[in-house]
Amino acid sequence: MKKFYIFVFCLWVSSMTFYSCKTDTDDIWDNIHKLDDRVTTLEDICKRMNGNINALQILVEAVQDNNSITKVIPVIEKEKTIGYTIHFTKGDPITIYHGKNGEDGTGGSTPLIGVKADKDGIYYWTINGEWLTDDNGKKIQAVGRDGQDGSDGNDGQDGQPGQDGKPGSDGKDGITPQLKIENGRWLLSIDGGNNWTDMGQATGDDGKDGDSQFTDIEITDNYVIFRLEGDTEIKLPTYSAFESLENKVNQINTDVNNLKTIVTALQNNDYITDVTSIFEDGVEIGYKISFAKGSFIIIRHGEKGADGNPGQDGKPGEDGQDGVSPNIGVKQENGVYYWTLNGEFMLDAQGNKIKAEGKDGQDGQPGADGKPGEDGQPGQDGKPGSDGKDGITPKLKIENGRWFISTDGGNNWEDIGQATGDKGQDGQNGDSLFTNIDTTNNNYVVFTLKNGEQIKLPTWAAHESLQQTVNQLNNDIVNLSNIVTNLQNNDYVTNVVPVYDNGEEIGYTINFAQNSPITIYHGKKGDTGEAGKDGTTPVIGVKQENGIYYWTLNGEFIEDEHGNKIKAEGRDGVDGNNGTDGKDGVTPKLKIENGYWYLSIDGGANWEKLGQATGDKGDTGATGPAGPQGPAGSDGSSIFQSVADKGDFIEITLNDGAVITLPKYVAFSITFSQLKDYQVAPGKEIEIGFTVSGGGRDWKLNVIGGSKSSIEFASTGNNVTGKIKLKVALEEKVEQIMVFAKSGQQNSWESFSVTTKYDYAEIGDIYYQSGKPIGLICKKRTRNDAGMVLSGLESEQLSWYTTSEKPTPAIWVKDQFDNQWFVPNVNELMECFQAIVGFGWDSFNNKMSNIGFNNISNALWSNTQGQTGNVYVVQKTADGISKKEFNKGQGVPVRAMRYF
Repeated sequence: MKKFYIFVFCLWVSSMTFYSCKTDTDDIWDNIHKLDDRVTTLEDICKRMNGNINALQILVEAVQDNNSITKVIPVIEKEKTIGYTIHFTKGDPITIYHGKNGEDGTGGSTPLIGVKADKDGIYYWTINGEWLTDDNGKKIQAVGRDGQDGSDGNDGQDGQPGQDGKPGSDGKDGITPQLKIENGRWLLSIDGGNNWTDMGQATGDDGKDGDSQFTDIEITDNYVIFRLEGDTEIKLPTYSAFESLENKVNQINTDVNNLKTIVTALQNNDYITDVTSIFEDGVEIGYKISFAKGSFIIIRHGEKGADGNPGQDGKPGEDGQDGVSPNIGVKQENGVYYWTLNGEFMLDAQGNKIKAEGKDGQDGQPGADGKPGEDGQPGQDGKPGSDGKDGITPKLKIENGRWFISTDGGNNWEDIGQATGDKGQDGQNGDSLFTNIDTTNNNYVVFTLKNGEQIKLPTWAAHESLQQTVNQLNNDIVNLSNIVTNLQNNDYVTNVVPVYDNGEEIGYTINFAQNSPITIYHGKKGDTGEAGKDGTTPVIGVKQENGIYYWTLNGEFIEDEHGNKIKAEGRDGVDGNNGTDGKDGVTPKLKIENGYWYLSIDGGANWEKLGQATGDKGDTGATGPAGPQGPAGSDGSSIFQSVADKGDFIEITLNDGAVITLPKYVAFSITFSQLKDYQVAPGKEIEIGFTVSGGGRDWKLNVIGGSKSSIEFASTGNNVTGKIKLKVALEEKVEQIMVFAKSGQQNSWESFSVTTKYDYAEIGDIYYQSGKPIGLICKKRTRNDAGMVLSGLESEQLSWYTTSEKPTPAIWVKDQFDNQWFVPNVNELMECFQAIVGFGWDSFNNKMSNIGFNNISNALWSNTQGQTGNVYVVQKTADGISKKEFNKGQGVPVRAMRYF
């Protein structure tokens, strides 16, 4: 290149000599030296500019590769700093020269090669402030970008592997422009020197200012800022700043994992066993938090950074104007925690919120793994069986000065914003996801996140209290079941002994006559703020309907899968033809799992979720009567509200307001009213009143004697009142009746006599023969007159005629009855009919019907014959009782009669 310019210069000298032989040779040699110096200067400029272009490309690569500067060494020439040698964490150093004033010349200009980031975040080459484009008019990248991944294979059906993904096309390398001066003009190549483009005159009269792309290089503790023509700046962190950014990423990722551990502990009903402060240089910087199930986490406080420190979340001075640390958190919705980013729910590719906690589900069958494509992306796994998915832990990184987040374990990353920028803003306090950890409460540790969400985890004391609540409630349920069963089985309370704690009454031990004692406790007042805003203790109780006690939950009947109420007591089968046995009552059971109450009504085989047991902010527990201050709980931790001794009975009030009354023990006794020696007709029913006092409800009463007896009674408090219905013997006799009463080991008895004679019978009373009713008395027996009985059996209509022995009615009576019975004469039959009319014809007939006989016909044969040979019939008409003479042979029924 230098020889070329000397040759041109010689031609110029020859022409000068030819036209002017008088020119001073000193001037000529001065011009030769100036031209030689200018050629040398242009070569230096070209060399330095190509060097700066290469350096500029390396700087852009450093930005993209998240590289950092370890040291900067000035380049000194003639005691002046003319540039810097830059050393990187990764890669070789580069040397960059400042711009300086050009020499005199006419019309020459230096092309300004630079870079500028476009809207897509990619740096492109510029020339003289304009985009440098290729033959197709496309901007030329200063640094190569990676090719895009090949498309994933489709999901395999039913566990079949996905199709192999096709490999992505390789990204193109960045192009490095090259400059040279030839024939006094600037030439530019953008294809590695194969082709050159004339960019303009390199020499001239007036030199332009500067021969470097870099107008200024500013060095700070945390960044080196390279300023180019056209106001473009490239900012690279020093190693200390880079290390700070890496520390930030690591801390945030650690905090995310810690947050996942906390949420999982909340889900798995874990609790905190120990919180230990961590100190550094005498200052508390965080906590070590240990869990009951063996794990622990370390959480550091957020700290406010000093001015000018780069990269720390919220430290002023060097974070980019748009460089903001992502705010990862969790938020609860419908009892499930989901991850949030800057206060908004994170969503997966299908738009579903991403859980921060794993929910157990039945294991599905995993699909087979897809086969990897050749140099491409692996096929997608087959679809797993549907069931609970584990919570996903987000992961962060900084790349090319920007934040990236992955929600699939690092397989895919999403750009979520700038991590470093041009001008740092004042930082927020701290670089931790946790703004506060409150350990002042003995029962809970409260974690406050940057997004304002609070997570409350119970300590051992609170967990133990919750477990005690569960145990006490289940114990109360068993006790309540036993109380109802004792009530059903007619047990009674012998005495009640108060239970004291530190001199304060907290419950009662109830002793029963037949069953084991039961100790029940009052409701207790829970501490404020520990049971969970939505955490409520289920209220189990019983309610009586149609004499049967059924279980209730929060005042409503508990029902089985068929919608039937669940009995709190077993009921005996109804007496009769081997009635089916009553089913035993079911005892509900409670537990707390994953922070929720669960109820089982089948002995623990199946559990139904009831509601939250722990939450964010506890409400003040309801006041239990006379109960001491209790541990965490929104309501009293007992299902029993109060126990009151009412003298003759014990009154137990449940938390839902239901009242159960238990009889108390009273000494057993029985008294009878109207107890005497009785004189009655055979088969008559007598009633004897009685009252049972004390002895509970297991008393028994037996009657010995008579033909049949029954007992009717009703309870009033501890007393039972009733009557014995005794049907006496069916024949004439004197009988001793014994009444035995028993309760437990106590016995009582009474006796009386019953004399059964028809002397005491009245009209309409039943007459028995051989223990069977055979007729009704139609005339009382008096001292002077015998009584009469009209048979219940009546013949069909008979025609009167005479045989060798007796007329037809007499023959019928003889066939049906013994010789004490006969066909009455007309006077006997009229007397009987008149007595029945006096008693009540219909009433008498009703009695006949009651013992299984037909009504009496209005006309009956007598055995009386008139002088004419006709027969008399006694009949009942509207005018009364009369006799009438009939010709023999007319059809009329007959009834037999006897005296007693």
